[in-house]
This record gives sequence, C-alpha cells and structure tokens, in this order.
Amino acid sequence: MKRNIILFFIFSLSIFGCKTVKVPFLEKNFYFDDAKIESQSLKKEGTDKLVSSEYQTFVKKSPHKLDPTAEVYIEANNRYSYETEIVNTMKKKKNWICKLTTFAGGTTLSGGLLLYQKSNIGGGFLIGVGLISFLTSTFLPNEISSQSKAEGAIEYFNKKIPIAQNTEIAVKTGNLEKIFKTNHSGHLRFDMIYDFSLRKFDAKTDVSFTLFKDKTILKTYKGDNFITFSSTLWTQEFAKVMKDNAILKNPLTQRNIGPTFLGKTFVVKSFRTQSNEYEVETDDATALIHKNSVEHFFAYSENPQQILSSAESVKEYVNIKMKEWLKKWEFEKKDAYLQRISKKDSMKIAFADEAMKLYQKDYVNRINWKNVSISNYDADNETFKLTFPSVAEIVVKIPYANAVSFKQNFSLLRIENPEFKLVNGQWELFHLEFFSPSDSFETIYQRTDNIDYQPFNPKIQDIPENNQNQNLLLTDNYNIESNFPATQENNPDAIAVVIGNTKYTYAKSVDFADEDAILIKKYLIQVLGFRETNIFFKINATKSDFELFFGTENNEKGRLYNAVKPEKSDIFIFYSGHGAPDLKNGKGFFVPVECEPTYLEIQGYSLELFYKNITKIPARKKTVIIDACFSGADIYNNISPLVIKIRDELIYAKNTAVLSSSAAKQVSTWFPAKKHGLFTYFFLKAIHQHSVSDKNSDNKLSYQEIFDYISDNTEGIPYWARRLHGIEQNPTLQGTMNNEIFIRYK
Repeated sequence: MKRNIILFFIFSLSIFGCKTVKVPFLEKNFYFDDAKIESQSLKKEGTDKLVSSEYQTFVKKSPHKLDPTAEVYIEANNRYSYETEIVNTMKKKKNWICKLTTFAGGTTLSGGLLLYQKSNIGGGFLIGVGLISFLTSTFLPNEISSQSKAEGAIEYFNKKIPIAQNTEIAVKTGNLEKIFKTNHSGHLRFDMIYDFSLRKFDAKTDVSFTLFKDKTILKTYKGDNFITFSSTLWTQEFAKVMKDNAILKNPLTQRNIGPTFLGKTFVVKSFRTQSNEYEVETDDATALIHKNSVEHFFAYSENPQQILSSAESVKEYVNIKMKEWLKKWEFEKKDAYLQRISKKDSMKIAFADEAMKLYQKDYVNRINWKNVSISNYDADNETFKLTFPSVAEIVVKIPYANAVSFKQNFSLLRIENPEFKLVNGQWELFHLEFFSPSDSFETIYQRTDNIDYQPFNPKIQDIPENNQNQNLLLTDNYNIESNFPATQENNPDAIAVVIGNTKYTYAKSVDFADEDAILIKKYLIQVLGFRETNIFFKINATKSDFELFFGTENNEKGRLYNAVKPEKSDIFIFYSGHGAPDLKNGKGFFVPVECEPTYLEIQGYSLELFYKNITKIPARKKTVIIDACFSGADIYNNISPLVIKIRDELIYAKNTAVLSSSAAKQVSTWFPAKKHGLFTYFFLKAIHQHSVSDKNSDNKLSYQEIFDYISDNTEGIPYWARRLHGIEQNPTLQGTMNNEIFIRYK
C-alpha cells in the first residue's frame, strides 16, 4: 500500500511538475518557445535642459465702465529636452515539449520503480532515464528573460510657469508705450484712462495693446501679437447738441417737448434708424433728438452727469458760436464786417457768459436743495455751517437774535438764487439767498465774505472726575496750523481718503473730528504734495460712504481702489471718529454717523473688511492713520473696555504702515485748547516740528521717527493724556514700513 501511494505521488508530480525554479545549467532552448522582445523608452534622470521659452498672455479682467483697468495674466510656456535610453527585454516561455517531457519522465520513473522489483538492471535504467527527464523539464523556470540597453532619442516636454513679480513689461497702443511691473501674482494691470488717456472716441473702436518683454512680443494663447478691447467696455455713448434751439421730442407721442441749448450733452440709450433720431436720457425722462443736431461720441466718465457741465464744454460752446459769428454775411459790406469782427474779444466774453448761464441753470436744476444739514451754532462768531452733500459746505452769518428761530424752522427755509462759477473746471457756489418765513428773516451767503466758524465746545467725555477743568486750558504753545514746512514732496498720483465723523445720531459727538480732517487735508496738499482733486474728503460719513470709498465684502473695488494707478500711486487714509467692538465676537468696527451701537455688526463698517480690501489695492505705499479707539468705552454704557481681534496678516501686509491713536483697552482723548484730537495734533506736530522729530537730522522723517516723537513719555501723547485727562493713552505703530521714509524736507 505504501509503495502504491509513493508511485501515485510521483505520477502526480509528473503532471504538475512545471515550476518556476531557476536552474541555469539545465536550461535548454529546446524546451522554450522562440524569444519575444519588448522595447521600452525610459527617461534619464537629471538630463532636463531648457530649449526655448515663449510667453503667453491671458486676459484675466477686461476694463468696464466702473473700473477701466485691464488685468493680464502672463505665463512662460517653457520647452525642455531630456535624454532617453532604450531597454530591450527578451522573454521565453516553456513550450509543449517541456510539458510532455515532464509527463514522460514521470511515467518512465514510475515504470522503472515497478520493473525494479523484477529486474534490477532494467528497472534501474528506466529509473535513471525517467529521473533525468523529469528533473530537466520540471526544474526549468516557466519563463527566462534577459535585458540589453541602448541610447534612445532626445525627447521633449512643455511646462507652463507664471511670470515672476516685479517683471517689467512694456505695453504699447498706437504710438504710446509705457512700462509696467507685474504684481505678486504675476498679473499686469494698466488703466485705459489714467495710463493711456483713452477717454473719448468718435465711434465704437477696437483698441489693441501689444505687450513686450525685453523687446520680444508676448503673444496671446491664440497666437495673436496683441490683445484687443472694445472701447464700449469702459465708455458710454453720448450726444452733444451742436445746433441752437435743437428740438427734443417725446419718444411715445412724437410731440415736441421743447428746445435744448447748444453744448448740452445727453447719455444715449438707443438709435432709431428709420427716423435718424437718438433716444437720450434727460433729467426726468427720455427724449428724441435728430442725428443732424448732435455730435455723437463715446466717452469715459465715472459719473455721466459730470460730462454735462465742464469748463471744456463752455469753451466748446464759445468756439462754435464764434465760428458762426466770424462768418461774413451775404449782404454785409466789407467795412461793416471788419468793424464787427474787431469786437471779437468782447463777443467771446459775451458767449462765455451766455454759456455759463445755460450750464449753470442745467447744473442747479439737478441739485436737491432740500438735502442740507445744519451744524451747531457758533455763538461767538454768530455763524452756522451748512452742508450740501457733493455740492458745497458754506458758513452763513445769522445774528444771535435770529439764531434759535433759524435753526428751529430750518426745514421751512427757502433757498433762492444760487450762483455758481467754474473754478478749475468745477462748479463752485458763490452766492445763495435764504429766507425764513417764520420771522421773515433774510440772509445772503457770499463766498467772498470772510466769515469764521469755530464753535467753542467745552463738553468733556470719558474723563475721570478728579481732573480739574483748568486742565482744558493747558497748551504746549506750539502752532501747527500755519508756516507749514517746505518739503520735496510732489505726489500727483497719490490718492487719499479723509474722514471726520463728528456728529452721531445714536452716540456721543466727537467734537474735533471735523477740525482734524480739515487740517489733515491742508497738510496733504501743502506739505505732502497731494492734488486736491485726488483727496476724497468726507465729514460725517455714513456706512454707504465707507462702502463707496473702500468697497464691500463682495467687491473691494471702491472709489479708492479705482483711483489708484497700480504700483505707482501711494494711498493715505485718515479717520477721526468713533470705533467700537462688536460685543458678540470682539471684532472692531468703524462707526458711521447713523449707526446704532446695538446693531453695530449690521450698520458698522468692519475693520477687518477695511484691512482686507486695503491689502488688495495695488498701491506702491499704504499709510493708514486712525484717531479712534476701539475699546467700546465711547459707545457702550456699563461695559469694561474690550480688546478687538484683527488678523496680523491684514495689518502687516506688504508696504503698509498703520498709526493708531491708542492701544488695546485704552480710549482716545483730545486736546481741548488746540481743538484737535490729541493723536492728530501730535501726528501733525511731528511733521511740522521736524527739527526735533527728525532724530538723525537727515531731512527725512520715517514712520518710526514719527512714532518715537508722538509716543515720547515726557513730551508726547502719553504725557499729555495723563496731564490733561488723567488717563493712559499710548499710540501704536504696526505694519511693514516702520523704517521707510514718510516725508522729505528741503
């Protein structure tokens, strides 16, 4: 029985004996199929070489009417080469002969064992033959292989890489070429208006821009040598009246509405081909005007109404009138003609006066005279300050005997006979008459009158009771409001936002915030070299004003963003007024004048949003000056001062300096004798008294030197806050530009 089991086992091995065991000396090609060769090309590591580099441009953002800035993304399409090697692999598998030999060897071996019992010689021979055949075929591997290598071809691959920041790129349109630098994201920004003066077109126009790097054209991803924008993206369609008494018609009834005056400019809504008429926007509706009566054009304007009343329009009006007037009439004699045109200078003046009256009337009709606010009364000078938003801020003389009645019946006041004049291309109010029906009182505002408005307000807020009132009269006998220092600063591209929030609906007044803002504006113009037209100035800013200047959560491109020339403009932001923390999350907020503290998160303007949007402005240098505390002590009753939460990466953004009036839980105080916030006074004093603040006497004042001056414990804000109000106030300097130069003196 045991012998039969052994034989059965050996017989089974003969059937399943083909195993992958490598026995090289037994390998026989006789037992394998013909070789199969597999070739593979492999990359040699470390052999990459840059062959060529071609830059491509992609339009990231097209200009539009609210923001005439184009943004282009530039990337290098690099081509690399690398070496390869060819690996040839030869593979052979066992064939059917091998498997048959295994079977035959096993069978022979089994037969030899049976025969061995009867004949030692015959059985031994068969056992030997069977064993050799079985071992030879069984222990050969299922597959044998070998490899050989050879040099392969040079292969190539492409890789796209964004262009580096601060890379100089030339942008050319027509004959004008300018150099710009890419920002930190490798994006290039250029402005249709401020960079290339593409303000006006006679018709729809495609404007092409060619970009160069090191005099090499940067092609678009489509292979074009230029990028193209339609002028209609950032311009609006206008029609300017070029004929006297041109007729306006009702679009529905076709009836005449009446004549319009020469030079009047309308926004075009559409063109009616059949009647050759433009449908235009008027002050309160739409109207039709014939094509032959107007000059049709496309122009850029932040506010389309601004294009209606400008010095240029008055000049055009005079030129058109003079051109017609200088023509010789058919029946006019030579001597009469020569005598007439000798008076051309006086006619120019007459036409200019005529144009001024027409344009002034049009401008005045668009003003809402009911939208006016009145200040507190200055009893010493017997004056009120009246503010007409976006029009004028004026001071009117009201005798003491009429002051109470004038203010109590202010809503019933009649405002009459306004007169404007063009000053530097802008309408300025020169004359206005007021009539109070309650007491039949009349008064007249004349811009030429020299009237002061400086109300004395001794009201004290947030000062411990142990302070003596006479401290309010303490002063350091230094005058920061005259004899401004001479500087080298000339910054025509710089943009500023100056806000002074003084009169609050639901919170205590900030008595000197308006005075702070007014003096800051003077310093910006007369000391720091800003253009007055580049300063956004606002007394008593609402939340909508903050959003207009600094943007919203979903759109950072407010007026400040849009006014900046990328990497060319500096920005300066000043705020004097209330700040406060939200009681739920501790986040800081600017407090607009209409904000109710209970709903600060809804009605306030988030400090974090402010810094977040400021970091996105592509300005060269950013200066933020805040004369406000955010502890909540000025806003909320019965709370302990809080510490607001702002992410460091926002305040410490690139090219940013933030000077604040007080630290953490402190309140910000004022300098009553100077009628300024204590912080604002010392900030301006540091600029004015540079003989002291300029420590190294290099005629340059850095942010750090300003901070060292105002935070001096014996002469600066900490000392005067203790002496005047008995409290601690320590200004702070944050940002990444502490040692940068803020101002250069002559």
